[in-house]
Amino acid sequence: MASGKQRASTPFQQGIAREELYNHIGINIEDDLEAFETAASPGKRLETPAAIETTKWLSSNNQFKAWFESAYSQLLLVKWRVPMEPVTTFSYFSTTLLLNIRKIKPCFPLYFFCGMSDSGASSGPHVLLRSLIAQILICPSCDTSHLTPHAVRQIASFESTPLLDLFATLVKSLHNIIVVCVIDGFSLYHSKPEVSFVLHGLQRLVGECTGDVVLKVLLTDPVSRESMDYISQQDTLMLPHVS
Repeated sequence: MASGKQRASTPFQQGIAREELYNHIGINIEDDLEAFETAASPGKRLETPAAIETTKWLSSNNQFKAWFESAYSQLLLVKWRVPMEPVTTFSYFSTTLLLNIRKIKPCFPLYFFCGMSDSGASSGPHVLLRSLIAQILICPSCDTSHLTPHAVRQIASFESTPLLDLFATLVKSLHNIIVVCVIDGFSLYHSKPEVSFVLHGLQRLVGECTGDVVLKVLLTDPVSRESMDYISQQDTLMLPHVS
């Protein structure tokens, strides 16, 4: 989401390398926070009876609880059919989940609301990855001491491959933490290049995160596009129809 606001100070605890990477990322996480707060604010149109019903149903669903409570990395795709909109009934659940995760240690939340990002060249998988990288650089245990100037060149790229590689490197540098990554409305990017590549990359990263870091990825798919169909049934949850 583009912004003319001056960048807010960022809470780096140590290391010039992290601040240098953040300054090159070209993403102001204040914009992501604004999108999150827009979706989360009480009284907004997201807090509808349908959204509350969806949240209650999913919170009590055994498959979702197993994904959230397990001690290992896992990706979960939640599918359902609703009208194509920037935010949906499920966005309310995404924000509710993220608000709760903020209170749980040692959890660290990452998020991106695809429907709230700008259209055109300033949206798509590369913006999603840049946003996730910017957020994870704020994590106190993020270690960039082993990175070379090549990491800055990776950030300068608008291609998904180097950005995904950098994101994976940063996630795996964390210690004793559970990263919960919520990507709301991912299938809204179905027409964007490299969507399937990014999905495969996230699946691969989940499989590689063992030991010190647990990575839980929640993808929401409001229109059930074919680009998501290769994710296994075991990792897919279909919501009942909510009017």
